[in-house]
Amino acid sequence: MGRHIWINVFGELALLCFVLIGVTSIPWIRRKMFDLFYYVHQLLFLAVGFTVLHWASALWFLLPPFAAYIISRTLSRCNAATPAIVAQFSALSPSLCKLVLVRSPQQQGDFQVGQFVYLKVPAISKLQWHAFTIASSPRSSLGSREFPETMTLLVKALGDWTEELVAYAQDCERRQLEPKVHVDGYYGASLGELYPLYETVVLVGGGIGMTPLLAVLDDVCTAAETRQTRGQRALRQRIFVIFMMRELELLAEIYPLLARVRELDPFGRFFSVSISLTSTPTGKLLDRPLYQGAQSPKKRDFHPASKRSKPFAVSLGHDGRSLVHFVAFAVVVTLVLVLQYGNGRLVGDLHDSVWAVRSAIKVLALLSASVCVYIGVALTRWTPEARVACNLLKTQYGTDDLHLSEKLLLSDPKRYAAADLLSYRGLVSELRVRVGQQPNLAVQLREVHSMHLRRCASKNSPISVFVSGPTSLKTATVAAVAAIDARDFDIHEEEFEL
Repeated sequence: MGRHIWINVFGELALLCFVLIGVTSIPWIRRKMFDLFYYVHQLLFLAVGFTVLHWASALWFLLPPFAAYIISRTLSRCNAATPAIVAQFSALSPSLCKLVLVRSPQQQGDFQVGQFVYLKVPAISKLQWHAFTIASSPRSSLGSREFPETMTLLVKALGDWTEELVAYAQDCERRQLEPKVHVDGYYGASLGELYPLYETVVLVGGGIGMTPLLAVLDDVCTAAETRQTRGQRALRQRIFVIFMMRELELLAEIYPLLARVRELDPFGRFFSVSISLTSTPTGKLLDRPLYQGAQSPKKRDFHPASKRSKPFAVSLGHDGRSLVHFVAFAVVVTLVLVLQYGNGRLVGDLHDSVWAVRSAIKVLALLSASVCVYIGVALTRWTPEARVACNLLKTQYGTDDLHLSEKLLLSDPKRYAAADLLSYRGLVSELRVRVGQQPNLAVQLREVHSMHLRRCASKNSPISVFVSGPTSLKTATVAAVAAIDARDFDIHEEEFEL
């Protein structure tokens, strides 16, 4: 009789845990009260345990997703175990900062265009992880001999955590502190394998949402510069860039990249760049020095003071993760089968009166997946043979028919510093920025469509439109494409809601 009562109690407790998890998953609560969201979600482990105690057969329904979650959680923990070396951390404005992280020169450090990483800054919060898209290409770097392999992140203050990150950047610059940043990645699909498939590419970006498109443009430029140095045809695609933003500082940050575009194609045969500043800055703002106290960009380089900081590298590549998933699932299923049907020694001699202990031990068997991951990571790191067997992270840059090597020439962004521009007014004039107005996407995309038909009429190739930014920008882009001819366009939208 007591067993039936407790079965109902465990079912009610499981229901309560899942309800709390569901309520705290509401986006508003998750963003405004992240600590509450994080701690309440740890009830997942209790919820699973109570569910199995309520109905033992539920274990087989929960095993696949829960084991996958345990494996993913453990891999993330391994990736972020050591802080990454920070090559540059600077506040570009009161609401914008730049973070350049050092990554491993080995294959474990390679990423793909358009991917994102999670960041944790213990000085701000020891719990919160936030996703940011990498704004640079894996083919390019900071241009430093000390840090030949890097990745760049641009962060805008849009919430409490990002506001504190900008303040932290200012504090590190003022007090000359080394920032401590943990990284978990890489995640997301590759745009580097997608954009080379099209003859005409349109990049439509708004505000800080343009970061994945900056990575694409950087990738195009670096590959073209490499071909150019080899005496080969630098460009073979038509690239249209439509960027809009509110911050002058963001405009100054992307200027070196736009200068590279102009140097590669001074007559605009392959690149077309349209920049709009949606705000109207005052004359005082426009007359501010472009770089305070200097004629060129002032950068604060942090050198690793902590022996624990290392270049970021993933723990396991794609093949290694697949192998670990397979082994972990096999071990978990075997253990549960033994405990369920094999009358295993751990529970075989227990009386039915301790049924709760039997169920609890089967739930604990799921945690063996985590042990398998740690063993796999340890073998990969410490055993050269296992590292080769796992074939860590073979990146594919989508090289063209010229069969370029994957490791292309390093570019030096300092070469493109706007040394001759003294103020933001000069920068706006240099880039021919439209001030105080939104771009007319319908007109611009119609012009792109007409040029594409003249250039590729016989190839039956669609126009690829990559749009990243606010929802209103995506809606306007889709509407403009629909008004022209949706059959001639492939739209790829970048999503940031995680």
